[in-house]
Amino acid sequence: MVSSLLGNLSFDADLENLITDKTEGNPFFIEEFIKSSMDLKIIERKADQYYLSKNIQGLSIPSSIQDVIMARVDTLAEDAKKVLQTGSVIEREFDFKLIKHVTGLSDKELLKHFLILKDSELIYERGIFPNSAFVFKHALTREVVY
Repeated sequence: MVSSLLGNLSFDADLENLITDKTEGNPFFIEEFIKSSMDLKIIERKADQYYLSKNIQGLSIPSSIQDVIMARVDTLAEDAKKVLQTGSVIEREFDFKLIKHVTGLSDKELLKHFLILKDSELIYERGIFPNSAFVFKHALTREVVY
């Protein structure tokens, strides 16, 4: 699974040990941990291999899936984070018209924030604008954001 998440490139033993130790084999945790570690520049790619880019001693590495999700959310732009938090109050799935009404943001502003949130893979879009609905990637993601 780790290999497929890293584009089938190789990775060093220290990275493999860190992922195994932290995630205990939980697939959702593995995926979120890798994304968070890449966002935090703990994992980097050099040529055709991923490796630990920092000495992990003394680094604050999230140790639970909730911590990993929050670390990813904390890297978001403040306005995008507010939209995500508002969506979490509504439900796991919420439509564009409702979130627009609740936030009072223009279509353009809201679409900009949703682009960030979709790129971060915290939510997915269903349907075609303006009848779009947005869904949290995982129920636990919504719960943590809420």
